[in-house]
Amino acid sequence: MATISASAPIAGEPGTARRPYILEQVVDFAVIAAAVTIGTTDTVQVLKLPAGTHVSGAGWEVLTAETTNTSAQVELGDGVDPNRFVASAVVSSTGVSASVATTSALGHTYAAADTIDLLISADDPTDAKLRVWAIVSDIKPVANASDRLTWTSA
Repeated sequence: MATISASAPIAGEPGTARRPYILEQVVDFAVIAAAVTIGTTDTVQVLKLPAGTHVSGAGWEVLTAETTNTSAQVELGDGVDPNRFVASAVVSSTGVSASVATTSALGHTYAAADTIDLLISADDPTDAKLRVWAIVSDIKPVANASDRLTWTSA
């Protein structure tokens, strides 16, 4: 069995290295409720994702607990899977959400542009305030996606 190696394997961090970053947005249901009628199964588009984005994880932090409809529940997902990141959970106490313990815990890659959404799954929140966050990486090719190395077999 041969070992195939590149003439100049990359060591260390290349100059074109990109780092993961955090997208976040505060969603204040009191502000939304003052502008529009909120209903069960409504979707709130929170974070925009360009094509070629990998989301390593996403969730929310309840900054202000729901006091009016204390059984109000929301999910965190996208246009394909409404609870890809967080299953239906109440927002009547402060704290950080728990991620879904499925394969989505490994993250999700978006080939096409999409949004991370809050889906109202039970009752209608009227005064909760959430900080929605996602850890994202741009995984589009940096430049020419051709192989410029010389390969040899030993």
